[in-house]
Amino acid sequence: MIKAMLLLWLSQWLTLPGPAITSTVGGGGTWTLTNYQTGSAINSPASVATSGFSTPLSPGSIIVAFVFSSDGNTGAMNAPSDSAGNTYADSGAGVVLLGGGGRLQVYLTKNTHSTSSNVVTETTSGLFFPTIIAREFTGSTAGTLVDTFGVCGGGPCADTGSGPDNMSIGSFTTTHDGDLLIGFFAAIHGTLSPGTTYTGDEVVSANHNLTQYVVQPTHGVTVQTGTDAYGFGQGYCAIGVALNH
Repeated sequence: MIKAMLLLWLSQWLTLPGPAITSTVGGGGTWTLTNYQTGSAINSPASVATSGFSTPLSPGSIIVAFVFSSDGNTGAMNAPSDSAGNTYADSGAGVVLLGGGGRLQVYLTKNTHSTSSNVVTETTSGLFFPTIIAREFTGSTAGTLVDTFGVCGGGPCADTGSGPDNMSIGSFTTTHDGDLLIGFFAAIHGTLSPGTTYTGDEVVSANHNLTQYVVQPTHGVTVQTGTDAYGFGQGYCAIGVALNH
């Protein structure tokens, strides 16, 4: 019994390989999630890294890296690096804060490599309990990666009570048909699940994190939502990014 409980606790924090998934999302554009991996660490490590991607990188793809620190701290976010040699930049949303000192930032790169077992690493600079979630998507033909973005945090934001879609990034307006809308939610408590119409591809229960995506067939105003089973007006932060098709 004790051994089983210990293994369960460790599984929430150690860097574990995700299952191999190839998922095509339709709509106004065709986007394929070709790779995804996650890494988490306890205390304040020098760095945190994903496991190696399960399939080789596709030149021309976009890699999205969500970096989150769940405990109160004054450490700095840094742009990730990867074993393929790609250069990452902030999505435009900057650092979003969660009550108690947690912080979230989203980075992107236009991949130019076909490297196998790519590993994405965040140098933490004093962050406590960091998590990095990396996703590779194919389907963009645009020269500019980001159409627009939205944020909710700094207060932090608060759930609108119980029930579905009780977390929201708020409205933002896209300008291209077929954008891929991706989002990351981080809450203080509770089990998170994707918003209506969204596909959730990762729920990190230990850190109360959620990543999700959907294709927006026609450009215009969108409100990205998520669901927190905890409810009761608890705090969360979130970043939503629209990738150009």
